[in-house]
Amino acid sequence: MTFDQRDLGDILRDISFDQAVAQLEHALERACRRLVFNDADDAGAHHFGIGHALAQLPEADRDRVLVRADAGGGTKAFLHHITDLGLAYSVEFSGHQPVLDALAVLPRQAWRAAIDSDGAPRDGAQVAELTRWLPDMTALGWPTGMRVIARRERPHPGAQLRITDADGWRITVFATNT
Repeated sequence: MTFDQRDLGDILRDISFDQAVAQLEHALERACRRLVFNDADDAGAHHFGIGHALAQLPEADRDRVLVRADAGGGTKAFLHHITDLGLAYSVEFSGHQPVLDALAVLPRQAWRAAIDSDGAPRDGAQVAELTRWLPDMTALGWPTGMRVIARRERPHPGAQLRITDADGWRITVFATNT
């Protein structure tokens, strides 16, 4: 029996809150996959999984949910839906031209040491907020309050650089409302 087919009382007796959150993350990942593979006009189908998964969490805990997704979740429709639900998000953001332009003009001093979950600097990794070097993203249809952050790290030995990587750095970009 899956998480979404069981009664909340049974779930809370049988698994920990962390396990319930992991199940929610799995449901959100499935919803993001449907977003990528479904027709763009099929807006309702890919959002159902998120609402259904959230409904199974205690209401008091729903504001603690952080929606994470790969670039498939970095779309205007998906982020507006997450924002409308009042949820926080952190999703991979594609390197379309405004992001590439912002990276090109980002001052060297804007990069800061990336911090691990234990609060220590991560060796060889840096982050920079790109938001102020981007055009008005809200005017371009993105949700209000969206921030765009770049992370760069030296790739492991043997890794192939991508066309968007610069000066030997592997660059990833994500959007967040946190």
